[in-house]
Amino acid sequence: MTGFDLAQPGLLVLRGGGWLAAGALIGALHFSLLRSSVRMLVLGRARLLAFALQLGRAALLAGMLAVIVARFGAWPLLLATGGILAARTAAVRLAGQK
Repeated sequence: MTGFDLAQPGLLVLRGGGWLAAGALIGALHFSLLRSSVRMLVLGRARLLAFALQLGRAALLAGMLAVIVARFGAWPLLLATGGILAARTAAVRLAGQK
């Protein structure tokens, strides 16, 4: 399951969509934690906790992407990264509406 089978294009699209969705979920978690830590820093509450949350957020994202590339390869990594970028776009739009 490390590569894509080009003989079955329907399965290829399904797997690609799955990796995009997984990336979007990773990105949603990443950017919601970013919002929480920035809110803590701006309000001046629990600065040490906010910095720990920032460090944990970055480590979690890097760890998840490292696992994806190590176990599944470059294409799933690229698709998951695309999902993360889509989540970023959604987070920026939602923040702009408030």
